[in-house]
Amino acid sequence: MLLIAVPGYAQAQTKEVSGVVRDASGAELLGVAVIVQGTHRGTQTDLKGHYKIKVQKGEVLEFSSLGLKTQTFKVGNSSQIDVILVEDVQDLDEFVVVGYGSGRKISSVVGSVARVGEKDIAQRPSGNVVDALQGKVAGLQVSISSGEPSGLSKIRLDGVGSLGGATNSPLFVLDGITVSDATVRALNQSDIESISVLKDASATSIYGSRAANGVVYITTKRGKNNTKGEISFSTQYGISDIADRRHFERMMNADELAAFLVDIGRYSQAKMDEIRRKNPYDTRWHKVYFRENIPMEQVDLSVSGGNEKTTYYVSGSYFNQEGLMYRSGFDRLTLRSNIDSRVNNWLKLGVYFNTAYYTIQTNPFAGANNPDGGLSYMLEPFYSPVDENGKRKDYIEGLDRYHPEYYAENNLSSISALDFIPSGFVEITPIKGLTFKTNVGVRYTNALTSSTRLPSYKGNPGDGTTSEKYDKVLIRTLTNTLEYKFDLAQKHNFVVLLGQESVKNESSNFSASGSGLINDDLTLLSNTTKNKNVGEGKNISTINSLFGRLEYDYEGKYFADFSLRRDGSSKFSPDYKYANFWATGIMWKLKKEKFLENNQKINDLSLKFSVGTSGNSDIGDYTHQASVGSG
Repeated sequence: MLLIAVPGYAQAQTKEVSGVVRDASGAELLGVAVIVQGTHRGTQTDLKGHYKIKVQKGEVLEFSSLGLKTQTFKVGNSSQIDVILVEDVQDLDEFVVVGYGSGRKISSVVGSVARVGEKDIAQRPSGNVVDALQGKVAGLQVSISSGEPSGLSKIRLDGVGSLGGATNSPLFVLDGITVSDATVRALNQSDIESISVLKDASATSIYGSRAANGVVYITTKRGKNNTKGEISFSTQYGISDIADRRHFERMMNADELAAFLVDIGRYSQAKMDEIRRKNPYDTRWHKVYFRENIPMEQVDLSVSGGNEKTTYYVSGSYFNQEGLMYRSGFDRLTLRSNIDSRVNNWLKLGVYFNTAYYTIQTNPFAGANNPDGGLSYMLEPFYSPVDENGKRKDYIEGLDRYHPEYYAENNLSSISALDFIPSGFVEITPIKGLTFKTNVGVRYTNALTSSTRLPSYKGNPGDGTTSEKYDKVLIRTLTNTLEYKFDLAQKHNFVVLLGQESVKNESSNFSASGSGLINDDLTLLSNTTKNKNVGEGKNISTINSLFGRLEYDYEGKYFADFSLRRDGSSKFSPDYKYANFWATGIMWKLKKEKFLENNQKINDLSLKFSVGTSGNSDIGDYTHQASVGSG
């Protein structure tokens, strides 16, 4: 009798609860997750904000949506629970994407992931969004050797990951599409919602051979459902300078250096006295080579909003920053559009694109170890860059070199580029917990690099040179994933992910050069009279991959995951084209144990362990092929 009565009692407590979920303005919310807390049983609201779910009395329903404060309700006698969700900006900081699949709260991720949010990114206006990561992620080093505003950041995550010919840069992913590190120059930082850095094997192995040095995942902003069009306009103007000039000021002055050079025997006292009589100057060369109070300007305009089905975010920006060195700078225009639409309860679409046009003016002396660039402050201070009338010297005799401004005026170098990144996805949810997603993306770049030495340049008068190089890059990415979430006994929660990805990278270039220019106003390639040369190159590489991941947790306390990826790369020889990469990790949420859950001094405490393998396919496209030369 007892054995029969127990299941009968449990069945009697199961009932259907329904209701409507609205926002603070009273508008119905689409796609709100309604989950039985501690399980993967759940549903989501329809186009009119309605939901239905079967639960047992005493269970807790959790209502959540990205950007809104999560609400929980304990199921009692009532069969209807209506909910109002209010905006919670802080909640956005808790969600990360860790390699395909759906986003999740960072506290439930087994791998090592660091997230930099919108506020931290906005605090550092720059032509390179990666600069915002400096000092924000443990183990991450960000540096720019040239100091120019257009310079690409050199990123090292936990040191150098490869001692061979492969690069040591992390993999960059923009809204699910892999891109190159140069792409960050084409992004407006005001469009960035967050940047997640995936650091350990558990987090990165799902990306296989391209993630040996970590992964930088960039998520751009989206509009919000049931929000009237919000227009945002901002403008920033500032000045920049070398971070610390005290190093320059500690250099020896002319008298100190003169005494030192005599002491070490480089010059006799008589010779030094002669030099000082002819050149009674004390020049601080860093003031000649490096400018002060360099202007920077940024203007942003965006419109965002949405109805119950579709959201949009559209923005445009202008950024301009002059460089530390004379005749250097970065000028950029960007346009971004992000549109998401939930067509019905089982179909969701998204279309995004980012367009940027930028010009770069480079100084021929830029570079950390260039004697006329980063090391220019070490020049002997005995000589002056101006004559007795204060007029600039084009050529400085004692140093046997040209004035940096004169040299830059006569040796011109610039880059202009158009960068276009369209992408989109189709997401289908045929049954509860099962999601199929196809993601397609393209990155197209067309760049022109020009370099000209004017014929009036005194270093080689009457023989000007010019060169131009056209570069075109086309990267196409196709990703398909199938994700299934389910639970057993309402305690054991699983997420299974299977996927396939193909990436094709095509690049080509054409260059031409010549010399013999005789007029500063006639510097086209057609005006050259000798040493005419042309060159052309083309590269193609592909990566085809299969991957999978299994995640498990028990009541949100004990977590484990396992991932496996098989990569095939055209960059390697036929016998070594394919390789497997795996990782596994575990996590124990001690804070959720009874002996710590009421401890007010500890907000969160977890123990993590992960182990895995990685490779590096970021080598030359045809490195494995033997080459034959002559001469």
